[in-house]
Order: sequence, then C-alpha cells, then structure tokens
Amino acid sequence: IAREKGELPFSKNPKQTVHEFLVDWLEYRKPKIAPSTYRYYDIAIRNRIVPYLGKMRAGQLKPELIEKAVESLVSSGKADGTIRSFYSTMSKAYSDGVRLGWVPYNPMLKVERRKLNLNPSKPIPRVDTDKLFSVANSSATDLARLIAGVSLGLRPGTVAGLRWSDFDFNEEIVWIRRQAQYIKGRGLVYCPPKTPMLEPIPLDKNEVKAFLQHKEIQELQKSLWAGKVIKGECAWKGDEEIVFPNVYGNLQNAKSDTRWFKQLCESA
Repeated sequence: IAREKGELPFSKNPKQTVHEFLVDWLEYRKPKIAPSTYRYYDIAIRNRIVPYLGKMRAGQLKPELIEKAVESLVSSGKADGTIRSFYSTMSKAYSDGVRLGWVPYNPMLKVERRKLNLNPSKPIPRVDTDKLFSVANSSATDLARLIAGVSLGLRPGTVAGLRWSDFDFNEEIVWIRRQAQYIKGRGLVYCPPKTPMLEPIPLDKNEVKAFLQHKEIQELQKSLWAGKVIKGECAWKGDEEIVFPNVYGNLQNAKSDTRWFKQLCESA
C-alpha cells in the first residue's frame, strides 16, 4: 500500500540519527525561511531535541520516546513556550521528511501532546505609556523612538531598519520597506519586513514634529562628530540615513535597543 501511494516503507538512510536528520532538514529549509525562523529551529534542535533524542534512529523513532523527551523537558523546568518549539520543530521536520521520502512515517502524528498555557503579549497599560512619554519628552531621540514602537506599533527590527527616505513629512506618512536582523556570519543586515505593508502608515502632526526634531538633533550630532577625530577616524562612520543608528551611524543591535527601553522604564 505504501509503495502504491508513492511512500517508502523504510528510511532513505536507515542508520541516520535524529540529530543527523534534523541537521540535514534544517539545511534543506534554510533557503526557504527567514533568518529568524532558522534561528528558532536551530535553537530548538540543539538545546531541546538533540540532548534527548539525538542518538536515536530517525526512521525508527516512536511516539512514546518523544513523549518521554517532553516530560524530561518539563521536569527540568522548561516553560510551555519551549515545549511548543519542540513540538513545532519536530512536526515540521518529520512532515517534510515523509514528503521528501527521507523517513517512512511521521511519529508526531501519534504523539499525545501536553496542554500548553501560553502567555500572549499584552499591550502596555495607558497609565504606563503616559509615564513613558512623560520621561521621553525630555529627549527628541527618545520621544521619536517611543512613538515608533508604541504609537506606530512597529517591531524592534522594523524600527532599526527605518531610513529617512521612508518618510514623507509633507504627506505625513512613513513607508515600511525593510527590517534589520542579525544573521550569524554576516552580522546586522537588511531583510524584508516580517509583515509587508502595501500602504504607508499615517502620521499625525505631533508625530511628524517629533521625528523632525530627532532628525535635526541627529544632523547636529553628525556635524559635531565629523569634526571630532578619534584615533585618526571620524566617529560617525555610517551614512545610510538610518533613523535610529548606533553611535557610529550604523545599524543598531537589538540588545542596545532593549537596554535603552529598560532604562526608560526605570526612569518612568
């Protein structure tokens, strides 16, 4: 019956371990997925699957062993989000494996899954956003950055990828054309936005004013840094018109942005 359906009754590589199978699968998926998705799968494979199932034969893996691996993760104190990444990675890998003829069946189809209590992100309460804006008002840069994240609702990577050419202050709009992501071996690079937008985001007059003030301060800083030589080099090295760059004018690392927001919260 399996042969009639075009399925293999055995593994393409009978001796292949779960670890080897998942590594091969991830390399197969790499050109088809976003860098952030690749990292998500890679972390799940290395830290959550391989330590418990890595040495077992990929084509002979039983649902019972998968359920025991999950129980081990739970016993070690792993959160429900970690368990979900285990399930989603294994399910996608074995689904592809069966489709491509690498393994004879998908054991995840018969796994009894735990009920997961996931905590979705909640919006910041209005009273807290008022406090944040009160503190940010003392800095043109802080105010513009807070508007981008809170008022416009942009993800950190999208904010990092903003360039001044994306703004049309006369029309009071901003286009979302890219995001900045860290890719291992390449560093921070531009990528397509996670959620493509066919229409620009409208800005009100106060938001336009805030961004223009931030731009004015940034231009002043650039001119001052241009005359300040450090070890024979200009401190402002980048010139990509990045709206929220690091101190050298280049793409800003997400960790720096997180530290900034933490400090803002503490001040508020």
